Amino acid sequence: MLYGGYVVGALKRDITERQREEARTLIRLVELGWGKGTAEFRQVFKTLFMPDASLEQQRAFDELQRMSTSPENAAMTKLWLWP
Repeated sequence: MLYGGYVVGALKRDITERQREEARTLIRLVELGWGKGTAEFRQVFKTLFMPDASLEQQRAFDELQRMSTSPENAAMTKLWLWP
């Protein structure tokens, strides 16, 4: 099931250049740090997706992110970007 999907990808929408650069930066973070055993790169996404999560929830989400897909696949699909 896909929830909250968009017909046009984040970099193709009518967005500002700043928003476009933010999207590119998030993609680069995924490419550099998604598969690492430590969480410093994935911390960004835990904070964006679950800002009020408990420490236990954050740890579980971090592990889910790391195990769910390869860095290349995560960056390629860009499913986690939003406007």
